[in-house]
Amino acid sequence: MAVTLDQTIAQKQHTFLSRLLANQTFWVVIAVILGCLFLSFATDSFATSKNLFNITRNVTFVAIVALGMTFVIITGGIDLSVGAVVGFTTVVVALLINAGWPIWAAVLITLLVGVAIGLFHGFGIVKM
Repeated sequence: MAVTLDQTIAQKQHTFLSRLLANQTFWVVIAVILGCLFLSFATDSFATSKNLFNITRNVTFVAIVALGMTFVIITGGIDLSVGAVVGFTTVVVALLINAGWPIWAAVLITLLVGVAIGLFHGFGIVKM
């Protein structure tokens, strides 16, 4: 049977609960909560302020990189070299500190190395 212009096709109404259960993010959040609850009861060291501080400190590093990548993705680009640059600059700062450089100088040099690599990659993307 053909649908004429005066007929409407019934749309299935989705409830809030059905949309929530179909959302992948919801299940990821549930898995994280269950994992945290399990580890809180299974170990004595998970649900401590020291561990929370450690987790927060480690997430901050990834969040800064993700924030920078957000701007790249918003502008329609994608840069897969970020992980390699982060790894390389981590090695640079570790080598400088191990060689006896002051921390402030090692961080400054590492930032300059990261900027130089970024400029090189940016030039390659724009000109090639």
